[in-house]
Amino acid sequence: MSSTDQSTAVDHDGMPVVISGKTYILPAMSAKTARRHWERIEKMQQPAGMPLVDQLDLTADLVHECLLRNYPELARGVVDDHLDVSNYAELSAMVFGRGAWLRWVEAQELLRGNWLAPQLGPTDGTGVLSTPASPPLPAGDTATSTS
Repeated sequence: MSSTDQSTAVDHDGMPVVISGKTYILPAMSAKTARRHWERIEKMQQPAGMPLVDQLDLTADLVHECLLRNYPELARGVVDDHLDVSNYAELSAMVFGRGAWLRWVEAQELLRGNWLAPQLGPTDGTGVLSTPASPPLPAGDTATSTS
């Protein structure tokens, strides 16, 4: 490994991310971090959402707090210098568990009776759908029923 590799001896598994020439392991968001930022996270999930600058700020907060799980000495400025509109979606997907977060949010919406909530299919590990989701079956139909 090179001297710039920071991925050895980490407490939490995650995805490698290169910041300022160093490789860090970015773990998924902890429950503690999710609770601390819950209102902002929910606002970002709403149809009206939040302005892009606020989304960038929330993502920077979350990326920094996730990285702190493995690198407690990491300064917030390192994340601020690295996060931009070109890598925002990728880093956001990493922080939100590479798609697991969105699947959880959608499951919660379905449990609340919001049957119009979008439903994600399997992901390729990056949060990007590997296949399009199928629409829900009409009431009374099953995947194995025939006409």
